[in-house]
Amino acid sequence: MSTHHRTAIIALLAVLFPTFAARSAISPDNVKRMKDNAKEVFVIEVTKIDVASKNLNTVEIIYTMKIIEVIRSGEGVKAGQTIKVESYDRFSIIPEAGPKIPERLKVGWKGTAYTRYDEKTKRFAIAVYGHSFEPAE
Repeated sequence: MSTHHRTAIIALLAVLFPTFAARSAISPDNVKRMKDNAKEVFVIEVTKIDVASKNLNTVEIIYTMKIIEVIRSGEGVKAGQTIKVESYDRFSIIPEAGPKIPERLKVGWKGTAYTRYDEKTKRFAIAVYGHSFEPAE
């Protein structure tokens, strides 16, 4: 089978079976456990978004977030402070196995952010993959 035919078959399968990636999704019990174990949980408002390309199919997203309410914080974050939270987005023609990709937020978005503090980057990062952000009700 030629490379062209293999590529066409893979593309067709991606169209016919878009839920392929869901097979490796995190179970609801694990999502709950990860949220319960997140060290830094805040009600926030997104005030700025910076996007940088990491590679051909991944972008790094740095959200600047104003803290409206602190649910818990091991780092001592207080309401009114501004923090930076690292997230990502992935683009692929063929669905990939793995955890849900995080929602891409917009400036003005309000909700709960489940994060962890990353000592290496000196900023916060998502803690529950694609379940790290819950919109306000």
